[in-house]
Amino acid sequence: MPVCIDWRSGYLLEQIPTVGTVVGWGWTENDTLSNELRVANLQVFDFIKCRARTSRIFSDFITSDKFCAGLDNGTAVQLGDSGGGITFPQNTNNNKVQYYLYGIVSVRETDKSNIAAFTDIRKHYHWLNMTLLSIIGQCEGLSSNRMNLECFYGNSKVDCGRPVTVGTELRAKCKDNYQPEVPSKAFKITQCLPNRTWAKELYKCIPKKRETNTLRPISGGSKHDLEVLNNYYL
Repeated sequence: MPVCIDWRSGYLLEQIPTVGTVVGWGWTENDTLSNELRVANLQVFDFIKCRARTSRIFSDFITSDKFCAGLDNGTAVQLGDSGGGITFPQNTNNNKVQYYLYGIVSVRETDKSNIAAFTDIRKHYHWLNMTLLSIIGQCEGLSSNRMNLECFYGNSKVDCGRPVTVGTELRAKCKDNYQPEVPSKAFKITQCLPNRTWAKELYKCIPKKRETNTLRPISGGSKHDLEVLNNYYL
């Protein structure tokens, strides 16, 4: 089944869980390729401990966008597993377990250690957002003759009338001669969500009601004078 990427802002700050799951068709302990998909649960090591447990030469590959995982009993990723993911379970609001991707199998010092380095996808979160979601995720464009619409993707202004990338913000406001039909539905900003729908449906603007001035008789004037004024102003 597909694995998920968590697009919440809090995902970037969360501590990586202590045990993650990897799968692959790489080489086995018998130096043969597996004909069946294999799975292993690996312990995660923090950045400093990982560098301390590997050779000086190999530690140069453990850059700041990596974390490490492995087991002392010999269980580890092997040749052919590169590019696979390490995933961690999370409980959803429906009390179901959903697996989320945190790392990609990157490098391992195969002859000296069972610890492998994984690329932390959270360190490349913005690249993923711009590249992956721009391919698979777009919301339909929006337009209105009665509203001023502005769309921004990051710091760049984009055309609201065309399909826009997930994460695009739309700023809406009724034009000067219009007002929200239902004020409670009016909003300043909405966003294109990963499910390719807008967070809030575009509200409607209606013409503002014209204010009517009631003319009063001039002090000391006659009824005819008032009728002349009314004809003139109306």
